[in-house]
Amino acid sequence: MDVEPAYFASLEYGALVNLLLGGFNMIPAFPLDGGRVFRATLWHRSKSLLRATQTASNVGVAFAYLFIFGRLGFLFTGFFVNGIWFVFIGLFLKNGAEASLRQTILTDALSGVIVEDIMTRNVDTIEADTSLTDVVQNYFARYKHGGYPILEGGRLVGILTLQDVRKVQREDWGHVRARDVMTSVSKVETVSPEETATDALMRLSTRDVGRLPVVREGKLVGIITRSDVTHLIKMRTELRG
Repeated sequence: MDVEPAYFASLEYGALVNLLLGGFNMIPAFPLDGGRVFRATLWHRSKSLLRATQTASNVGVAFAYLFIFGRLGFLFTGFFVNGIWFVFIGLFLKNGAEASLRQTILTDALSGVIVEDIMTRNVDTIEADTSLTDVVQNYFARYKHGGYPILEGGRLVGILTLQDVRKVQREDWGHVRARDVMTSVSKVETVSPEETATDALMRLSTRDVGRLPVVREGKLVGIITRSDVTHLIKMRTELRG
C-alpha cells in the first residue's frame, strides 16, 4: 500500500486548516489578532487607548452579530452543525470584545492611582481584649460595618466579623474576647498604601471580599473597600465622557 499520497494529503489538509484559521484570526474583529492590529492603528492615530478600544470593540461586536444572525439560517435549512458553530463563534467574539473593553475602562480609570489616594483613613477599630458583649453593643449594633480590624499595641493582629461572633453562644459573650475568635492577620489579605488601585481591585475580586486593611510596617493606616474603587471608576469614567 502506497502511504505517500495519504501522507501528503494529510499535510495539505493540515496546511489548509492552519491557513483558514490564520485568515480568520486576522479578521479586524477585536479581540482577534486582526482586531488588535486594528486597535493599535487607531491608538497610534488618536493617542487614546480607551477611544481606540471602544471603536475596535464596536467593530468586533458588529462582526459577532454578522456571524450570529448571518448564519442562523443554517439552523433551519439542514446545516445545523455549521449554523451552531457560527453562532458560538459570534458569541465568543461578542463576549471577548465586551470583556476587553471593560478591562480597558478599568485600567484607564485607575491609571496612576495608588491605594493611599482612595483609602479610608479614619477606621473604626477594636482592641484585642474587648469582650464580645462590648463588641456587639458598641460596634455591630451601632454601625453598619460587617467587620472590624483588631489592634493590639497599635498593631493589626486580626479581623473580627459578625460571622465570627455568631459562632459563640450569646451567654458566653461576656468572657470571650475579640482576640479569641478573630481571624488572625496571618490569614487576612492586606495591601500596602503604595500598591496600585488596580492591584487592590484584583485582590478584592479574587478573594471575593468587600474590604482590605491597608498596612504599613505592621500598623493599620487605613482600609480600602470595593465601593471606594468602584466610586473612583464611576467618577473618572463620567468625567472623561
